[in-house]
Amino acid sequence: MFSLFNTTSYKKGAALAVASTAFWKITSFFNGILIALYFGAGTGTDIYFYLIMLIGFGVAFMQRLNSTVLIPEAMFLQEEDPAQSRRFLTAGFYFYLLLALALCWVGLMFPVAALGWTSRFATALLQEQQLLLGLAFVLFATQLLTYYLTSVAEMHKFFGTALLGPLNALCPLVSLLLWGRSVGIISMVYGFLAANLLQMGLLAGLLVKKLHWDFIPRPVSLPVRAQKNMLTGQTLAVVDIVNNLLPLYLISGMGAGLVSALNYCRQITDSPTEIITNRVVNVSKIEMTENAARGQVNVFNKNFLSTNHLLLFVLTPLAVFISYFAADVVALFFKRGQFGLLAAAQTTAFLRPMIFMLVLLVPAYLQNNAIAAWCKIKENFPYALVSALAFTAGAAWVLPRHGAHAYPYLLLGGLLLGFAVNAVFFRKYFPFVNYFRSFWELLRLLAINVIALVPAAAVRVFLGENDPFLNLLFSGSVFVTALLVISYKSRDLQLFLKATEISRIVKKLF
Repeated sequence: MFSLFNTTSYKKGAALAVASTAFWKITSFFNGILIALYFGAGTGTDIYFYLIMLIGFGVAFMQRLNSTVLIPEAMFLQEEDPAQSRRFLTAGFYFYLLLALALCWVGLMFPVAALGWTSRFATALLQEQQLLLGLAFVLFATQLLTYYLTSVAEMHKFFGTALLGPLNALCPLVSLLLWGRSVGIISMVYGFLAANLLQMGLLAGLLVKKLHWDFIPRPVSLPVRAQKNMLTGQTLAVVDIVNNLLPLYLISGMGAGLVSALNYCRQITDSPTEIITNRVVNVSKIEMTENAARGQVNVFNKNFLSTNHLLLFVLTPLAVFISYFAADVVALFFKRGQFGLLAAAQTTAFLRPMIFMLVLLVPAYLQNNAIAAWCKIKENFPYALVSALAFTAGAAWVLPRHGAHAYPYLLLGGLLLGFAVNAVFFRKYFPFVNYFRSFWELLRLLAINVIALVPAAAVRVFLGENDPFLNLLFSGSVFVTALLVISYKSRDLQLFLKATEISRIVKKLF
């Protein structure tokens, strides 16, 4: 069965990753619709979603360690001595195992106190959910191990491991359908745990079978370069966690249902990022790291810009369309059962600005990959720290004064500030990267999509407010048609087809 994971081509790996992640995210989105139907938006869902988002912040923190330090360093060692690279990765596995055991201990001993320190929920409410809190720590522990083993497999070009991704949605879905009405929202956690344990077993078996990895710990020293990158990179990651946690902490005390509304918004905004951006960027990151290791600066710049245009061409239409039709999108997916008018209004207020994170995250992720690929994390530290601390100060000042719905604007402003700071950094360390061209492509594609939106908006005014499905269907058809015509005239469509090799496939078919 491990032959299913033997996809080593970058382009085939990206296609498989996108397809698998799309299936996972669609199923996960359906889970979110069921949660809205069964449980609505209240204090119980607030705690569940708060825990899921906290786990996401923690996983992102450790994934940054993987992507910026451990995996790039292991790839450099692989070029010099494959055995040393294997010992280095094994040491990383036991580091994560010890961390996982520590998290399980915290969840067993004092889960209420731990979440009480990091949220503004009432203690009595947390005590009612002790089992949910404890299992959340176990879930966090298993996710860290799963993500690390996945990163190691992808480093060795086993991109077929993307086939395991749908388990993260299918197992919770089955658990929710079977036990959701009887045991409540904790059934989702049972499903997540089952998915992680299954993936850990399959990934470990793959590494043993295909790479003859024996998982025996051996002495290994962390190179000085990796130590410096780890210190600077994870210091920034700590600041990032503060920046993610502080707004959520403040919002958790601003009223029941707001945390849930923010999460339902993220069900929509995060889906394209996880289905498309993350997978394409992850595969591109491996290729860009190889370019850096071989000193191929021109090829590196070409890959940087081509990946940027490909992702922006796909994601900018989604951002522009969903922002204008936010109320219809929320009504179509969530407005039923226990999900009422107030929850819909709160979710829409989050969604309309936050959807543009889809677009701005593309250059942000590619810039981070460039910094990691060339091992310039230490040099980037003061630049990134300025941006991060500015966001921390902004969150502490803006949210208490302007409320929870100022949060998306904070996120967008933080990214724009980071781009301005990174412009100075790239000019100094990566002069071979055409930095500003990536933003010119963003602005140009944004203008094209806004022009295409005009006739779609006119159709929406004509249709009225009665049926969100028909509004989105007819307005979306007009938008896509106008966009295709304009993109063809600007040659963006041809460039996209060439980059994805769709034109070559069409010629073969016809």
